Amino acid sequence: MGPYPIQPVVVRADLDPALKVALRESLLSTEDDPLTRPKLEAFGVKRFVAVGEEDYDAGRLPRATPGR
Repeated sequence: MGPYPIQPVVVRADLDPALKVALRESLLSTEDDPLTRPKLEAFGVKRFVAVGEEDYDAGRLPRATPGR
């Protein structure tokens, strides 16, 4: 399966910034919603958390250096 329990949720880079914020806020608040929580739990998901690039560093393979 890999080093991460689920695949990340991503959006395209040119998505409207306001929509990105709304999606992020919605996903991060799902554990507080009594209607959504059971649906997440049915898939083995407790909650969504915000991560940054640094959170993926341990699972990345070193990049090939051109010319080597």
